[in-house]
Amino acid sequence: MYACFVDFAKAFDTVLHSALFCKLNDIGINGQFFNVLKDMYTTNYIHVRVGNTLTDIFTAKRGVRQGDNLSPNLFKIYLNDLPSQFSVHDDPVELESVKINCLLYADVYRPVKQVYKIV
Repeated sequence: MYACFVDFAKAFDTVLHSALFCKLNDIGINGQFFNVLKDMYTTNYIHVRVGNTLTDIFTAKRGVRQGDNLSPNLFKIYLNDLPSQFSVHDDPVELESVKINCLLYADVYRPVKQVYKIV
């Protein structure tokens, strides 16, 4: 059994825009809605304050917007094909008769602890 635990702290900052746009197209999101999403991320100009100085303006190539209602869903779309990278032929882990090859979110499965009656 192999285990990989990923700490998704600052995970929204790691989403590559170009990969996200491809994944949106792959799942059938296109047309005007796709164009609006793409414009949101390709025409977004940023500069950073360092002390009392602002950097030159630049565009971000990765990251979804913090606090935006769409960001959690865009992040889920970005990660959605991750399980396809694992082989279905690998021996699954069995938890309470449920066979699991890849568990994407840790809170999806919570095993019930066995309760013992003390007499």
